[in-house]
Amino acid sequence: MTNIIKKGFFPLLSALFIILLVTLASASVFINEIELNPEGTDSGNEWVEIFATSNTNISEWYLTDVDGNAIYLPNTSLSENSFYVIEGLDEFVNSEENITLYNKLNVLQDEALGLSDSDNDNQTWQRVQDGNGGFAFKNSTKGVSNQLTLISSKAHYPGCLVKNDEVILSANVTGFCVNEVIFSVFTKDGQLNITGNTEGSSNYTAAVNTSLIDAYNNVLWTVYVKNCFNQTASDGNEFFYLNNRTELLVNSSTPDGTNGWYLTEPLFILENGDALQTSYRWNGNFFTYTSMFDLDGAPNNGNITGGTQVLRYWSDFSCKTENEQVQVFKFDFLAPTIIDLTPGSSSIINNVNPEISAYFDEVYQGNSGVNTSTLSMMLDNVNVDFTNKSFGLDAKIKYNANNLSEGIHTVKVSAMDKAGHYSELEWIFEVNLTGLIIDLSVNSPVNELYDNKNVPINVTLNKEAKYIKYINHNDKRPSWKVLCTNCDNYGEASVKTKRLLEGDNNLSFMAIDSSGNEFTENVFIFIDSIAPKIKEVEPKKGYIDSSFNVDLVEANPVKMFISYTNGTATMTSDVNLSECTAVKSIKSCNAFIDLSEFNDQSIDYYADLTDIMNKSVQSKINRVIVDSVTPVINSVDFTSIGKRVELKIAVNESNLDEISYIDLNDRNPRERRLCAKLDSDGMCTKIITFRNGEHDLTIYAYDKAGNTAFVNNIEFHIV
Repeated sequence: MTNIIKKGFFPLLSALFIILLVTLASASVFINEIELNPEGTDSGNEWVEIFATSNTNISEWYLTDVDGNAIYLPNTSLSENSFYVIEGLDEFVNSEENITLYNKLNVLQDEALGLSDSDNDNQTWQRVQDGNGGFAFKNSTKGVSNQLTLISSKAHYPGCLVKNDEVILSANVTGFCVNEVIFSVFTKDGQLNITGNTEGSSNYTAAVNTSLIDAYNNVLWTVYVKNCFNQTASDGNEFFYLNNRTELLVNSSTPDGTNGWYLTEPLFILENGDALQTSYRWNGNFFTYTSMFDLDGAPNNGNITGGTQVLRYWSDFSCKTENEQVQVFKFDFLAPTIIDLTPGSSSIINNVNPEISAYFDEVYQGNSGVNTSTLSMMLDNVNVDFTNKSFGLDAKIKYNANNLSEGIHTVKVSAMDKAGHYSELEWIFEVNLTGLIIDLSVNSPVNELYDNKNVPINVTLNKEAKYIKYINHNDKRPSWKVLCTNCDNYGEASVKTKRLLEGDNNLSFMAIDSSGNEFTENVFIFIDSIAPKIKEVEPKKGYIDSSFNVDLVEANPVKMFISYTNGTATMTSDVNLSECTAVKSIKSCNAFIDLSEFNDQSIDYYADLTDIMNKSVQSKINRVIVDSVTPVINSVDFTSIGKRVELKIAVNESNLDEISYIDLNDRNPRERRLCAKLDSDGMCTKIITFRNGEHDLTIYAYDKAGNTAFVNNIEFHIV
């Protein structure tokens, strides 16, 4: 119950307290709202609201009115930013009312003076803002904040959105003691609430990743604001339009092979109901989507050869183009083929310890590759302990048989590739020891590349021969040379080498038995023992338009590229080696690269050369300035003064090299220099003496990068 003491009955203030009343105390509790004249009867319906800005106990605090009545407050503790209403009052007058607030030390805390309310309604005197604002006569906000929370300027950007884009929602929020601003997006799964951020102003934003919301097209959103009194305000709904992301459907959706490989060609469907046009491309080939499609148009005849194919697809909307989506597919349409059978199918051999082998060929380089863990070999229906070796995607299976019996033998090999294709092959061979022949094996060299002209020679026989010889058919004067006599090997016990030719070497090895029978094996090898060399690159300094010149020394170049950078972006461009010209051992190569995006910038560049042995060399790094803009000859004026002609040529070029001319009517026309630089007005002015007669001039302007402009048919007559 509120205690009210009538005028003249509340305690007298001591002199000390009267002195304290002269100045308002540092207040943390304020008179915040007053109802002088409530709707209906006043008795017991008048009230005063106080507002605490910090934790305060108001025991023994009191209010006074214009008549001197004191209203003591109960023993209550108020928390920070809280309201407390003193109700059940009936002592206030309706005009020129003065209400004051004192603490328990009788120190004045706050006052509201000269208040009037002649209407029986729901309007009150209230501070705006709460606590320390001025008084205004407004509709009652009893027990809550007097300051309305306003939400305005709701917006979103960017204006054009595609599913997975980030959209920024924004709103301007004003009000007292704003505690939290929540941006709420309506989705099929309910509302997604995100707390807004501000940098200390009244503008709040929230970033929404549209990939996380289950919504499309017109997406509704709104803003909720909570203040420190736990009041919530909102201001209607907004929406942004979210275009569908292009969807790829694959029939069949699951690869029919293993490890993600398709064994049969699927069909592809693209869907986007919001798109003006949908497009796709297999690696580099572009197509406009009209209906379901397959691998037709894929690079390297992908519908036949399969391989790893990259599908990129996107849609064009009225407001933007969707970012490309990328999906990688693996296709393998062909089972491995089994070739290079040893011994050959239906062959007759005289070796009881033969190598039995077969080669599993994946045919197309994009195929999945032989799964070597599935390799199997049976000899005469018995599994054998074989070895295998991979050759890229291919594999060779081998078994060294021991002491085979004479007669027919059956071999069966099988394997799967990594896509799930299964291949098997069965063949027979015969061991017949009648009329034993020499089995010549060339173990080294083999048919491959060598980087040294000193090549190891290793030849073994199944029995002793009278001679082992060899010949290099690429020698200038080919002839047979004896490696050893009365021997069954050469280079087996110790390393033996022969110095062969740089480049092609067509070698034959021969064993001759005591009866003069010859047994021959051929080997083709290629030797590149010389490291590649870049002799010179141009330009070394100064300016460049688009032309690079590289002189190299390499008989077997495979690849060369130019790498260039402006310090921010680094790019490379391949040099077409087939267009290089050769003078003796030096090949001169030109590369034309569009450098327009680096115009007027310095670039560092170098050339990188790789030969057939995968040896690489780089040139020194040169720094040049890009000038890809051709000079502009704006005008050519001339004035004849007898035999002398004054030429005035206006040119736009910041990197001028020279201006010259040719008189086509000269007896021996040749180019002559006019100017090596321009004056401050961009002019080249020169007085030249000409012979009598007709003259036909062509004017040339060159910049330091080699760009050229010309004007012809400058004609005049000298008398």
